[in-house]
Amino acid sequence: EIERQVDRRQFAQAIPALDEIAASVNLRRPLLPSKLHARLLTMCVRARWIAAQEEQDRGRRQAMADAALVWADRVFSVLPQNLESLWYLDGHQYWLVRLQCLYARATAFALRAEPDAVAAKAALEAARAELDRFLLPVNPHWHGKESAVVTMLRVRIPL
Repeated sequence: EIERQVDRRQFAQAIPALDEIAASVNLRRPLLPSKLHARLLTMCVRARWIAAQEEQDRGRRQAMADAALVWADRVFSVLPQNLESLWYLDGHQYWLVRLQCLYARATAFALRAEPDAVAAKAALEAARAELDRFLLPVNPHWHGKESAVVTMLRVRIPL
């Protein structure tokens, strides 16, 4: 249901529900199946960076961008640092979480009160490099879809 709310851009309902779920889970050592844990992390980050992009009010957009960055950093802190382990861990689910965090960082750095174009570009370049390194050799179609997200972010966020 929360995923549908995010897809329908019902962030006012989705984000508090995600916060409630995340508050009851130790993100570093969850007592959840791995795929469910990865999905929770993905949605907590994804909902916020998309909400920041969709928000029309400047103050609320900046607050959402800051929240997206906080969540991206929080999630980065619980993910393994080794990219290969993320790629091979549980069907790429945690690598996809990392990708959402990079998207969130790019959005947050570009839309915050004092934009940081260098950091936003660096996050998008990291995402593009990881897509090319891991995804292009095994699934060109999927690579194309994720590359389109990177391209969309380059166009939509003022760098």
